[in-house]
Amino acid sequence: MDSSAESVIDLLISDHRRMEGRLLELRRTPDAGERRRLADQLVIECVRHSVIEEIYLHPMIEKALPHGADRIAKETMEHVAIERRFEELERTDTAGRQFEDLVTALMAETHQHILNEEHSLFTWVVQYTNPSELAEVGERVQGFEDDVPDVTAGPGLTRRVRQVLGGRRHP
Repeated sequence: MDSSAESVIDLLISDHRRMEGRLLELRRTPDAGERRRLADQLVIECVRHSVIEEIYLHPMIEKALPHGADRIAKETMEHVAIERRFEELERTDTAGRQFEDLVTALMAETHQHILNEEHSLFTWVVQYTNPSELAEVGERVQGFEDDVPDVTAGPGLTRRVRQVLGGRRHP
């Protein structure tokens, strides 16, 4: 293991910052074509992030935290809600007001999810997990993050990304 490896928590927090930036960029972009490209990119990044948490973080939570299974259930419900919002976004005209409203709602939901993770869940995981294990998992996550799924954009993108990445187990 590389002693300078980032922990899985550091990588997930970096993902959060990237997603927040992408949401802001999406909200500020007036061009409909660019909005679609950014929305598709956001879907891929966020679904990949969710799958990473499910494959790598959830087992750590279950092992390290009291009531870990309950916390995982809550996390999973939040991921499902955000992915449903992505599916709405995929079907919505990027030039319309409905798209802007969906992006605003997605920003609020994502922000709350990030706050919950970073100020509660991640703190507990760091407290109850050996730092070397966090770094080892971080190394495995890094390889998964570099794995960009080859999927066709458009309606159904969220589900296609989840299917492709969910089938690629990187234990």
